[in-house]
Amino acid sequence: MPVGVKRSELEIIWSIFVAAKKGGITSIRYNAGINHYQTQKYIPFLENKGLLDRGRCGRTCNFIITQKGEEALLLATRLMDLLGFNTEEEV
Repeated sequence: MPVGVKRSELEIIWSIFVAAKKGGITSIRYNAGINHYQTQKYIPFLENKGLLDRGRCGRTCNFIITQKGEEALLLATRLMDLLGFNTEEEV
């Protein structure tokens, strides 16, 4: 994505789902390309909707995409593909 281009909420949420498969909160921020404010906004939202769940919490907390979240990810990927957004990252 070009620098300075704003992403839609759908794109941000999709990026969070993809990044959640790779690790904890730091990994999500880095791989989804979101800042602290966005993390504080979207992670609790996705948890409250039953789409993400906190897994093991030791030094860091890993997130697990729930079954409902997996379904949402597939639907979001399909919608983004239909709209012509780049979804070439591994889902």
